[in-house]
Amino acid sequence: MESKSKYAKEVGGYKDRFWYPRIWNGMTLYPFTKLLIRNKFWITPSRWCMALINFGCSILDSTLLGLQSLTVGGKIKRTEIDKPPVFIVGHWRSGTTFLHELFVKDPRHAFPNCYECFSPNHFVISEGVIPKVVYLPNKRPMDNVDMSWTSPQEDEFALCNLGVPSPYINMAFPNNTKKDIEYLTLKTVSEAARTNWKNKLHWFMQALTYKYEGKRLVLKSPTHTARIALLRELYPDAKFVHIHRDPLTLFPSTVNLWQRLSVDNGFQHPVKDWDEYVFHLFDLMYESFWEDSANLPENQFVNISFKELTGSPVETMERLYAQLELGDFEPAREQLIPYCEAKKSHKKNKYEIDTELQQRILEHPVWKQYMEKYGYLPE
Repeated sequence: MESKSKYAKEVGGYKDRFWYPRIWNGMTLYPFTKLLIRNKFWITPSRWCMALINFGCSILDSTLLGLQSLTVGGKIKRTEIDKPPVFIVGHWRSGTTFLHELFVKDPRHAFPNCYECFSPNHFVISEGVIPKVVYLPNKRPMDNVDMSWTSPQEDEFALCNLGVPSPYINMAFPNNTKKDIEYLTLKTVSEAARTNWKNKLHWFMQALTYKYEGKRLVLKSPTHTARIALLRELYPDAKFVHIHRDPLTLFPSTVNLWQRLSVDNGFQHPVKDWDEYVFHLFDLMYESFWEDSANLPENQFVNISFKELTGSPVETMERLYAQLELGDFEPAREQLIPYCEAKKSHKKNKYEIDTELQQRILEHPVWKQYMEKYGYLPE
């Protein structure tokens, strides 16, 4: 199965091996078994080995969850989140990862890393051991961004491994029809499902706050772009930074993202065309985002562009700190300057899209509104 998308001209990423860790390795036995049953064990024969490894991991995850609950579970549940968290939002491939990396260079901030998102059920007691004996590739699957167990990661993966429905589950069984797309916004799910989602996210936030001794949490998940109102129910004083980028880059890059992640993490060889999926999720995401963010106060919400961030990263971060009232910027500046210098040699992916697709993006109502709002319409 081709791992890169039809639009990819030059892309980075690691070469997959069957023993590499998968997103779902952090699920406990109950949600993993439920996932298999729901999809009628429709696993491509060449992926049975991967599924068996995941099954073994789920037994270990369940055991470690029980141990963590017995030892520090009560302390985690009693942990207060005193500092308003920062949520980085924006469409996939818009620059959210780079922005997250800049924020977490500040030693006063904490963040969920790869291990904590892939093992959310027990990372408080297991993080000192498992990452030392389990190999993780040093690049992400879809680009040349460095990756390690301690790299910042999306908390959406943590929610998946906590058994919460998510559009990301689509990557596990990409050829099946049930996609959990309603969990992108959660505006049409039952109140019980919304409550469960909030409880699981808050527990994960408590576990992070407990581990990092009360530091301000900075989280990044493109899916949260569609959940601003829901997140404010949990954290009324939360800060939000939205990053945008040229749609003619976003679209092919996002298609490549879904293609590569489903190839690497799917229990089926994906046969679908991802274009319609990307169009549909974009509509849901930004209709919800514009509605939810319309009346946010200036000290809780900032818009920035990918071009601005990559062109003047330190100056842009200084502006964010000032507007969001995040405190003295100087401790962050000391860390950001050498980091940004080292990042100048980063090699970006390259894509090509035909004239027909370009025209479809330009004429699509929600993409067109995005381009008008953020200044990407062709002159």
